[in-house]
Amino acid sequence: MRTRFALVFLLMVIEIFLSAACDQNREIQRGRIASEADSSAVPAGLDAHTHDMEPRLSHVSVSGYVRKADGSGLRNARLHLAGEGLEDSKFGFTDASGRFEFPEVPTGSGYRISVRANPQVFKNASRVIDLTSEVSDIEFVAESAESLAAAQ
Repeated sequence: MRTRFALVFLLMVIEIFLSAACDQNREIQRGRIASEADSSAVPAGLDAHTHDMEPRLSHVSVSGYVRKADGSGLRNARLHLAGEGLEDSKFGFTDASGRFEFPEVPTGSGYRISVRANPQVFKNASRVIDLTSEVSDIEFVAESAESLAAAQ
């Protein structure tokens, strides 16, 4: 008897949930139809300044590689990411292949990413990036001992 009651109760909850989901879907469809009828209206979450109406991202991933002068990956290089969009700076380290990633970074401009890996020296150890979409091609390359000697 209790099992039958529990099953009936579960079916009622599922029916209520599905009914609410259908109602919400109808409201969404009505909103789309209304916004398509008004060419100046832009649905929530879309950028009116893009021609193809791509959704704006609120968070993106920042990734890349740190390499030795010979092109091989540099393990355990320390990276620092700072910017106005972050409450606190982010720190990270490269893996065995020299790859790093900062997931879930708020979009925005003026972020500074820098690398440090003693005893390696980097000519461009810091750069400023703007985050409007995923960034996966950042690369830091350490200077060779020959180029450092030639510079002195």
